[in-house]
Amino acid sequence: MENNNNETEKVIINVDVVIDKWNKKNPNAENPLSRKLLAKKLGKTTQTLAEWKTVGAPKVIYTLLELIEIGGCSFNEIITPFKNGK
Repeated sequence: MENNNNETEKVIINVDVVIDKWNKKNPNAENPLSRKLLAKKLGKTTQTLAEWKTVGAPKVIYTLLELIEIGGCSFNEIITPFKNGK
């Protein structure tokens, strides 16, 4: 993604939004979702989650956002599960 000065804009992934929404939808959960638990579920470290929010998102996110912008598509239209070679 580029701004009017042809500079790449920083894109972050705010995992705290995911954590907050999950915890609100599951108020009676035995273990509320935390960064540590989310990192474990994703196979990432808490440091990686923190970097997504401060340093920036993985480079593939920029490509996905460009594809969405170019095609006027939604994320769900271009991202589909790949199961058993199909």
